[in-house]
Amino acid sequence: MYTVRFTIVPGNCDVINTTDTTNQSAVRNGMTSCLGSHICKYGEDARRLLASSLLWGDVISQLPSGVLAWKFGGKIVLCTCMFISALTTLLTPLAFETNKELAITSRFIFGLSQGATWPAVQTLLARWSPPQESSRLAGLAYSGE
Repeated sequence: MYTVRFTIVPGNCDVINTTDTTNQSAVRNGMTSCLGSHICKYGEDARRLLASSLLWGDVISQLPSGVLAWKFGGKIVLCTCMFISALTTLLTPLAFETNKELAITSRFIFGLSQGATWPAVQTLLARWSPPQESSRLAGLAYSGE
């Protein structure tokens, strides 16, 4: 789950195509171009919003999803959140091509669904693990971070 969060992080757009012979003068002058990335056309402010929208969704969903996981069970919340995460991951390239508002919204929804997975996993560990083994199972579950 942790690696899924940061698979599509809008970072720097300093991409140089060294195989393109027509762009060699720009490379020699220190100019870089963005090749095939729709993130670069949005501008610096939109890139910051894209980078932080996932984290805002993550922060907002922690407490409500913990309550939902405890009330309805962690399995239902976890499966629902992973389905939403998969769906938004599949639709992210289309959202990035369409416009920046849709891209930011898709990243925010992705953050909401990913933020809900951690309380759901914690609820599953609290309810299903034997008391003597709960710390060991939590360590194994979170060691991938």
